[in-house]
Amino acid sequence: MSFIAELSLILIAAAVLCCYVGWGAARLALPPSLASFRAPLTPLIGYVVLLWSGFMLASLVLNLRWTVAVILIGATVLNILTWRAEGPPQPLAWLRAQPEALIPPLLALLTGILPLLEYGYPTIIGRGWDTEAYLPMAQHLIDYSLPRIPEAPQSLLRDLVTHPPRIGLTLGFSIFHGMTMIFSGASALASFAPVIAFMRALAVLAMYVWLRATMDAGRVGSFLGATLTALTSLMLWIGYFNFGMQMSAWCLLALALTTGLAAVDDLAQRRLAAWRGALLAAIALAAIPIAYYPALVIAVPLISAAGAARLFETWRHPQPYTTPISLALAALALAGLTLAASALAVQDYFEGFSFRYSLIEPKIGPDRFIGVDEILGLTAFRLSNDGDQPPSLLIGVALLATVLPGCAALVLPHRWRNDADAGERTRLRWTLTIAAVAAALIWLRFGRPYEYGFMKGAAYTSFVIWGLTASGVERIAQWTKRTGMLLASSAALLILACTGWSQSLTVADHIRGPAIFTRDIAAFDRVAAQLPHGATVLLSGDETLTGPINGMLATMLYGKELWGRVPAAYAAQSFWSPGETPNYVVLAAREDPWPLDVGAKERWRSSAIALYEMPPDATFVLGRSESYVIAAVDPKSPASLAIWRRAGHNRVIAPNEPFTLEMPHAATLRLTLAALEAQTVMLRQGHTTTTLSLEAGVTTIKTGSSSTVQVIPTAPLALVHAVVSPTDTPTPVSTSLDITRVAWSATSEQQGDQIVLSTSLANPGNHALRYEVIIIGDTFDAPVRIARLLAAAPLEGEWRLALDLARGASEARMNGAPAPMLAADVAVNPPDGRYFGVLAIYSGGAVVAQAPLFTMTMSEGAVATFEPVFFSVETARARSDASPLPAHQRALLAGTPLMCDELRLALEQIVLERQSPPPGVTPVTPLSPGERLNVQVFWRATGDRENQDRSPMVSFQVLDDENRKWAQWDGVLGDWLPVPAWKPGAAVRQDIPLTLDAATPPGDYRLLLIVYDPSTGRPILVAGQEAAVVGKVRVAASGGIDP
Repeated sequence: MSFIAELSLILIAAAVLCCYVGWGAARLALPPSLASFRAPLTPLIGYVVLLWSGFMLASLVLNLRWTVAVILIGATVLNILTWRAEGPPQPLAWLRAQPEALIPPLLALLTGILPLLEYGYPTIIGRGWDTEAYLPMAQHLIDYSLPRIPEAPQSLLRDLVTHPPRIGLTLGFSIFHGMTMIFSGASALASFAPVIAFMRALAVLAMYVWLRATMDAGRVGSFLGATLTALTSLMLWIGYFNFGMQMSAWCLLALALTTGLAAVDDLAQRRLAAWRGALLAAIALAAIPIAYYPALVIAVPLISAAGAARLFETWRHPQPYTTPISLALAALALAGLTLAASALAVQDYFEGFSFRYSLIEPKIGPDRFIGVDEILGLTAFRLSNDGDQPPSLLIGVALLATVLPGCAALVLPHRWRNDADAGERTRLRWTLTIAAVAAALIWLRFGRPYEYGFMKGAAYTSFVIWGLTASGVERIAQWTKRTGMLLASSAALLILACTGWSQSLTVADHIRGPAIFTRDIAAFDRVAAQLPHGATVLLSGDETLTGPINGMLATMLYGKELWGRVPAAYAAQSFWSPGETPNYVVLAAREDPWPLDVGAKERWRSSAIALYEMPPDATFVLGRSESYVIAAVDPKSPASLAIWRRAGHNRVIAPNEPFTLEMPHAATLRLTLAALEAQTVMLRQGHTTTTLSLEAGVTTIKTGSSSTVQVIPTAPLALVHAVVSPTDTPTPVSTSLDITRVAWSATSEQQGDQIVLSTSLANPGNHALRYEVIIIGDTFDAPVRIARLLAAAPLEGEWRLALDLARGASEARMNGAPAPMLAADVAVNPPDGRYFGVLAIYSGGAVVAQAPLFTMTMSEGAVATFEPVFFSVETARARSDASPLPAHQRALLAGTPLMCDELRLALEQIVLERQSPPPGVTPVTPLSPGERLNVQVFWRATGDRENQDRSPMVSFQVLDDENRKWAQWDGVLGDWLPVPAWKPGAAVRQDIPLTLDAATPPGDYRLLLIVYDPSTGRPILVAGQEAAVVGKVRVAASGGIDP
């Protein structure tokens, strides 16, 4: 199904669901005064019934699947009765009479989904993190009633949404979202933004009906007011920013005013005969707290103003069947019904919502109380209050054009009406309504000053102000035919130009691309849906996924049991079932593909995420000491998160701490161990003992056994992991040293005024590496970096760094001798605060290992507290192995090194890496024009380096059959480590950035590597060639593929 078709299906499903459920209720229950507005009120009534019924049933006994079935059965019965009583629906008759009523809602709907149409794929548009609660809430309610959510598979989001009052989550949005998912078959991710846009369109439609039915506006005034409401950029931004609860309640404000006032009038006149309308109005009023409790801050003053105006009208102009007392009694009766209908929501409020909403704490901004121009959408709202805006003159004139017609609406009566009482009634209603809005805004601004809360509350008031302005424009046009028409048209055009300009800026801010969930993340949704329900998935805690991305991945993996130390935006989990192996592993794309080392298959990859399928019959034992330990974390501390994600050190195996593994059946065991020194290891299998010699580095021991296996070293080493695979054939004992990896460890301590860091390295492959040490503030709020040091690592042995932060001094030593720094930036006398240190190890331009070293606090220029992180022996992959490689990488050389005899160098391997591979990339997926590549070139010094004082250059080129270049890069061979500095046997990784020309035509291309002397331009032979062809690539018109 195409994306446009999927989007259309979601919107049609939401609309049909609302109309089907609302048709019978609207025809049978709406008061007689609203009979002419049954058609536009039908989807709104259906929406209210769905929210209220869904909340009542899902909160108590039924999941949303059964809830929708019950509602549809009830709606079907009601629709049949209505058909028999009043005949079939006639929507076209109303559309022919008032076609303009649908234009503003359709405009609101279009602008709500416009960014999605530009992206071309389903995703979340804005930066808000609340999707982490909305989406899993809808998913769980589809399958479980609220009390039974704890029965769902283990997941950090299951625990998050188990008790909604605790996190301040009202259920209205999630209920309607879940119902739309059921009806359309769309995923939570795909349907979220369309549902937000649909709710915004409902709000605009409700506003049109409110102006016509309650505020006595004409067709022109109602159309203009609804259009201006649709063009209000603040509410569009709120929709883009994922404020689902706020958007779900918006349409209920105008609807409650319309149905509530009509129901009170009907009750006062017909008493018990008006019970249907009263019940419907009570449900509409009760739906407001179900959708969003804070909406009552605006709804209650508006409802009170409408009631006061109606009472005053009746007192001033007595009517035969309606008196102030009867109205008051009717209002009390409706209030009682409303309280009864909202009893469950009231109970939830006091179980947690009241506490959540009593807090005033910084959220996402803004850091200011927004002005009337932002409330009305005359300027584009942004959290940071910067960026392009309409011209100041236009804003000022539009604001004046807003105020003056509003004043006219409060003064001028309807000219075409001879009923003076009707004009007085309308002016009174507008006066009290505006007074209610002003009172609410004043309370939000001064009674409980909170910039974030003021912004969200003030956004609800724009439809009232635009309704007043539109009514004033209509009045001016009526009172003086030509002049009035000109003035009214000019005012309307000015306001429309300014609001339209502002809204176009808001759309432009979001149309460039989604804020968080890009194509490479969103595409995982369909892949995750294909995994078996109930499968166990280990989810990475990598820092590139920490926060809302992990939350979205957990949402996409709904129905699966999630393992791992996973920090999301509002939740975190620490879970791994001991002795069991996950079925799948989800890692950040940049992470070391360790599942491939244990026999897993890469199932899917994008530039952000990689999915691996673990061997079905293998048992995987992770070496991390705290992998199976449930631990809490401080989500506001980057240091705490980094230490927690690490899950402890690799398990130490020592002479007095042997490693024992029970083998219940005949199996092959692969033990991967890391050691900093050469030693012997005793491997006991039942009554057999084998002595093995291990070199320093990372070694895999492979053996077959059907009994207990015990590993006893002569010196401490560390367990990286163990894999047990069933086998029917004997497996002899063997060892394999991995020269592509290094073993390392680090210690840090405070010595007086100094911080001393020591690292040890076992490097059997002689890889040239770099150490980077950073000390940074332990906060997410503009952290201060007080130190950054970069140095070459020894090929083997110890590197030691001493830091004096008070003086801003540093000293490095390599195996005891002073060593120069590649970069040193240490702040003198850093500010007081909490900091943490991080060590990164570079191979070429890539970070191959990163770990927190310590936490500390500075006070008055001195280290007040210092807490080191313990390390046993860690590992890092210094170079890519030829096999297996992730799907976005491809080894170009067949295995035979290319020799450069003149420089005494060998080109051992070249790996072509796609920087932004399309989702679902495979090794044979063609490249795209303009694609960015990273060419990993692995050199090795093959001989004595004497008399090698030249720094040659290397050129990497992409040529077609006619030798035209479509990409080229030239730079120093060795990059940060020029050839004269190489030691014999050193292996140097060089990362070459290469970007294909955006105009590269489809076809096959050659990859050429050229080494040359920069002083003369003379080529230096590589494999006996001046230009060595090291591989081929294929370019297609588009490298993107469907996941």
